[in-house]
Amino acid sequence: MIVRVLIGTLSEEDLALYRLAHLPLDAASIVPSAFSRRDIEEALLTTWRLKERLVKQFEIDDTKDWSVSVYTGIVFYEEEPA
Repeated sequence: MIVRVLIGTLSEEDLALYRLAHLPLDAASIVPSAFSRRDIEEALLTTWRLKERLVKQFEIDDTKDWSVSVYTGIVFYEEEPA
């Protein structure tokens, strides 16, 4: 059974930035032909930079599987109990 461990919650501003950064990646997975290689590369770089900031802000162990909910802004790990 996978357990979700709460790390923190994004501010409204950070959640809006995360959604804007993540949107092109989701859209490209649905309609890849609508996006150029450069569009996808820019979206990935923007997302990675934002995640880097979140790793520092929330002191996230980025060797673990962590995620951000695009709906609520909750930042969490997914772990299997020991």
